[in-house]
Amino acid sequence: MTLKVEGYKVGGRLGGSQDAESYRAVEGATLNPVVIKAVRTFSKARLLTAKRVRDQLDVDCVAKLRDIRVSPPSGDAQGIAFYIISEYLPQGDLRSRLGSAIVPGQALSCIRLVAQALSRLYDKKTAAAPLHGNLHPGNILFREHEAVAFTDICPHNITPSAAAIPYLSPEQVGEILDPKAVREGQIDPRSDLFSLGAILFEMLTGKPAYPVADTAALQILHGNPTSPRLPPELADLQPLIDQLLAKDPAERFPTVDHFVSAINERIERYPLPETAVPTPPPGVADAASAVPAAAKSSSRPLLLGGAGAVLAAGILGYVLLSPSTPEPPSGPAVSATDSDRRPQSPVQPPAAEVSPPPAVPAVPVEAPAAEIDPNQALEAQARLYQVEQWLLEAEQHLKAGRLLHPEEGNAYLAYRHILELYPEHALARTGMHNLGNRIAQRGRALLEQGQMEEALQLANQGMAVIPDHAVLAKFQQQADEAQRQVQARMERIDSLLAKAEQQLAADRLTRPEGDNAWETYREVLALAPEEQRAITAIQAIADRYEVLAREAYERAAYEETLDLIGRGIEVAGDHAGLLALQGSASMALKRQRAEAEAEAARQRQMAAAREARERVERERRQREQKMRGAAGLLRTNP
Repeated sequence: MTLKVEGYKVGGRLGGSQDAESYRAVEGATLNPVVIKAVRTFSKARLLTAKRVRDQLDVDCVAKLRDIRVSPPSGDAQGIAFYIISEYLPQGDLRSRLGSAIVPGQALSCIRLVAQALSRLYDKKTAAAPLHGNLHPGNILFREHEAVAFTDICPHNITPSAAAIPYLSPEQVGEILDPKAVREGQIDPRSDLFSLGAILFEMLTGKPAYPVADTAALQILHGNPTSPRLPPELADLQPLIDQLLAKDPAERFPTVDHFVSAINERIERYPLPETAVPTPPPGVADAASAVPAAAKSSSRPLLLGGAGAVLAAGILGYVLLSPSTPEPPSGPAVSATDSDRRPQSPVQPPAAEVSPPPAVPAVPVEAPAAEIDPNQALEAQARLYQVEQWLLEAEQHLKAGRLLHPEEGNAYLAYRHILELYPEHALARTGMHNLGNRIAQRGRALLEQGQMEEALQLANQGMAVIPDHAVLAKFQQQADEAQRQVQARMERIDSLLAKAEQQLAADRLTRPEGDNAWETYREVLALAPEEQRAITAIQAIADRYEVLAREAYERAAYEETLDLIGRGIEVAGDHAGLLALQGSASMALKRQRAEAEAEAARQRQMAAAREARERVERERRQREQKMRGAAGLLRTNP
């Protein structure tokens, strides 16, 4: 549907569910970007909480609410119960970064940021809510520098959206299904900790902890006392998940700060890739020039015989055939909604997609020969080290946003170097595929910002280096279509401007209706609100009315003057010249009308006097005539 909210220019749809939809918008007065969430189902609890957040809570970890609009009890013409208008966060939400397993160190660091933000939320003395209550990946957004911001806070979330249901705690589900069964105070920040546990599990595994879409099914899953299980390689984190997802709130971490401490105890075992710089193996520099000079200074070169060669070949096979860990997609997207969202372009392309990584063919590792040349083993180790360096460089480039540029170093070049050596390298193939997803996401962000040419150029560059990437191909089609639509709109604007110039030259300023310059320029502004030619021309229409009005004023045609002024003010209500002339013309018209009335009175007086003189004259003549008649009678009858 086309959303209309007074005071805002509404753009494309960001996402939605059965009970709510979110749209990009621009505030009419300030041109600040915002997100408008249109809620169909009335929820008194959510509405009151939103108002308290707007009026009381001012903390950086909460997305700022700009306005709340409540529709009439029966809903407005669009079927919306109320609108929540909040700030636009272009870094996107956590859900846009999910879809596959995340490196454990990154997952723990991210969930720690979220937990620390929750701690700040709880510590705020003027907080509108004692807990978030509606925590899920779509309500966790990011400012610059990965600062966390929450949205859609609702401590008593009795009408959760489909996106929120899989992350609800058992006590929240109980309140929804049977409100009387929940004791007062039972739902507290430990419910948010349960939601954090479900989110962390999904980040680590790429799969939801409780894949259900309704609260009744979720209650059945909560009946199982065993928490979802992590893969064996993450067994060290299973106790953390078990405590977070404990069905009894008393068995969870007592506070969010205790949870942060538990993460700090484990995170060192899972370093982030960009901070874990490996040390070159000693002796490798003598076998391959790719190894840094630090290794060349080793005084104890590694001499590999048969067993060492076997080990080197085994390591090589392990790295080349290791399971892929897909990179979580990232990039700007967003909005502050309660539903699954993806960034969209100004022409409303479909929601952003993240293509699954390509399947890596299973190549069996053959048992190495008993004897391998030591030089070959050293060269293999050197290549392995170089591959590790390229992987680290690729991660650093991705984090810095260097996808295809600059030419001297970017993520694509790092992955390409690896694939030139080992075409079936799992991590490099997955990284290259995720790079395509990143390029498409960045391109969609450019589309959303109106940078059509840059988006299309990025799409073409991406397809040139990753030609078989389905998401990139689809994005390229979207960019082509967006550019065609922009071109068509510009051609329409040029046609309207030419038509308006002809109307302006013929002095068809605001009349006749349906064929005048003002209406044509307004049509231009409806297509392009910032079109300066139309804005300037509308001002020129008002100026032209001022000229015509002054000419009429000089002719003392004051009524015509005021009519022309009224038309000009309709075009530009704050036109100083028209407003000043309006006062003068009004006073002149009053004087003119007074003089005309006085002249009319004088004419009436003169007409009355003339009529009186004529009446006296008639009466005199009548008397004379009677006297002459009487005299005649006397002469005839002496």
